Amino acid sequence: MIRDWLKKAIPGKSSTQMVAADALISNGETDKAIKVLENMLKKEPENEKVKVMLAKLLVFKDKEKCLSLIEGIDEGSENFELVVSLKTISRLINLKNNPNGLQESPAWNLYMEAIGDIQKQNFDSALDKFIEVIRSDRTLDDDGARKACIAIFKYLGEENEITIKHRRDFGSALYI
Repeated sequence: MIRDWLKKAIPGKSSTQMVAADALISNGETDKAIKVLENMLKKEPENEKVKVMLAKLLVFKDKEKCLSLIEGIDEGSENFELVVSLKTISRLINLKNNPNGLQESPAWNLYMEAIGDIQKQNFDSALDKFIEVIRSDRTLDDDGARKACIAIFKYLGEENEITIKHRRDFGSALYI
């Protein structure tokens, strides 16, 4: 337990590289950030933060690699909610590409449009549509619209303006 605490409390060799990767992401230079994170992962293959950060960047570019990076990260991890989010987003993208087995619903087309918006990373529009699906057919895809909203909120972060904008509508849609 002490070793685990020390690993978290004391900045490691890679902390400056993590800051550099964060800066690249903030500047929209995701390809460069991916290279930095991949290099870090070669040096520290068990670094969970690097794995999750890299998986987050790859979810729309290389779903298979994204999922392999986060495989084995379990509920005890501080990154678990983001891991669940990435798995949900990946599942939705797969569903868009292969919608067989989804039950018939008047909200089906809107649900598919929302998933298409996720693929385009148009989260604002996707949330609008998913919230509408929640209001019209909450059971569609085993409460998939609710799960999708939560996944987007976790992916973007609680402080993101899109998350803040849609939180209230999401909450009210659940209880109407």
